[in-house]
Amino acid sequence: MSIIKLHNITKTHDEVILQDLNLEISDGEFVIITGPSGCGKSSLLQILGLIEPATSGQYIIDHEDIKDLSPNRIAVLRHALFGFIFQRYHLIEHLTILDNILLPLQYGEHHDGPERAQEYMQSLGIDHLKNRHPSQLSYGQQQRASIARAMITQPKIILADEPTGSLDPENSILVMEELRKIHNQGQTVILITHNLELIQKTDIHYKIENKQMVRVS
Repeated sequence: MSIIKLHNITKTHDEVILQDLNLEISDGEFVIITGPSGCGKSSLLQILGLIEPATSGQYIIDHEDIKDLSPNRIAVLRHALFGFIFQRYHLIEHLTILDNILLPLQYGEHHDGPERAQEYMQSLGIDHLKNRHPSQLSYGQQQRASIARAMITQPKIILADEPTGSLDPENSILVMEELRKIHNQGQTVILITHNLELIQKTDIHYKIENKQMVRVS
């Protein structure tokens, strides 16, 4: 069952970034999207995550056509469907790690949030760091905190934008192991990267080429 359908998506700023791009992702897939720097990977992620609209084309997410939705409905969908993992973590320095992880819950009622946060931190090996601030953690620990933050709302889809780009090989392996655990629990994972070494035979691999999407495997 498809959870995401993009049809003839075009994105322009000062120039055309994506043009007539088509993509269909089924519920529960692990999808990797590659391409060189500047090819439009991050713009695609912003469109997928309902952060920024496409210039033209059709986007159907969880059976709803984005063009028919109000800004409030789009915000609700973004919060309900997506968890975001970024290369630069986007943790807030004046908040503790626990408060950073709980931050997405301010947009809804989640009475079991602290208990889930504790479970995720323990699973990721950072529960002993919950009262520290981001600058007191290593890059790998910060990225694991961002994974816990992405998971806290129990989203259907994880969008990961170059999540290993700032990490050494050891921490890159740990982060990919966590993403695969998430996938094995039934969630859809969409990973955007330029690192071909992250791809396994079981992954669905696309690349952005000439502003369009090409399936590789």
